[in-house]
Amino acid sequence: MSGNLVGKGIRRLRLHLGLTQEEVSKDICNQSMLSKIEKGETYPSANILYQLSQRLNVDMEHFFLFANIQDVSYMKKIQSSLREAVRRKDYAEVKNIVLKEENDFKSDDSLEWRQFLLWHKGMAYYYADGNPDKAIETIKRALEIREKIKKVELFSEQELSILNTMGVIYAELKEHKKAYEIYLTCIEELEKRELLKDLTIYIRVLYNFSKVLTHLGEYDHSITVCKNGLDQCIKGEFLYLYGEFVYHIGYNYELQNEVHQAIKQYKQAVHIFNLQNNLKNTEFISKKIKELSNLAESK
Repeated sequence: MSGNLVGKGIRRLRLHLGLTQEEVSKDICNQSMLSKIEKGETYPSANILYQLSQRLNVDMEHFFLFANIQDVSYMKKIQSSLREAVRRKDYAEVKNIVLKEENDFKSDDSLEWRQFLLWHKGMAYYYADGNPDKAIETIKRALEIREKIKKVELFSEQELSILNTMGVIYAELKEHKKAYEIYLTCIEELEKRELLKDLTIYIRVLYNFSKVLTHLGEYDHSITVCKNGLDQCIKGEFLYLYGEFVYHIGYNYELQNEVHQAIKQYKQAVHIFNLQNNLKNTEFISKKIKELSNLAESK
């Protein structure tokens, strides 16, 4: 792909954000170089392109036009296969894919691709091999890749997803204070952004943070975070984790012995999970409603 297409993409996004060339190029390259890049007169290095993508608040894949289109298509196919395996919780398959891709890894492959593979390798160490120490070490190595690129101000969306994974692992290991700090970092980074390509990252972080807060006994704070999560679901116009947020609000009320409030939330959650044909959650929560209703009547 020609450098002209890359330059046009950078210029279009810069103007959309209302930024000057000086603002975008600061501490990355000089303004005259950015001008030449936008005109297609010169081609940015991978490092400069990465830094520009961070400054413009998009992932580097936004500018995948700079790469060989066949390589990009292949990477996207592998990414899709890995994410689907994660959704199925088939971490043995995740491990197999990552090991194969690491054997085929080329020195000129992008840092983001290397980071993506390390992230999923860390998940495989934890969920397939049951090795949390190796998992955390590998995920930290994935995050350290950003340090190889100078003057990156914001975490990429991929890096925020990696932090979320680390937070989940710490929470499952009952190291809730470490998870708490990670989620605070994620939320601070997310709230700096005017644009977020994948809103589900924010929603996942909020949901996992709310669970950590509950474990730490911060029930009211957890409820506030859940309500923020519900607002984000409405903003994105989807039901992703909506029922889980409603349920978790009820769970926080239950832990504070506010039985009637808990039942109210649980009934709403059952309605949502019914719409999603989620029989497992519907049956589980319906049983809780019955138990709490009996408890309330006996008082």
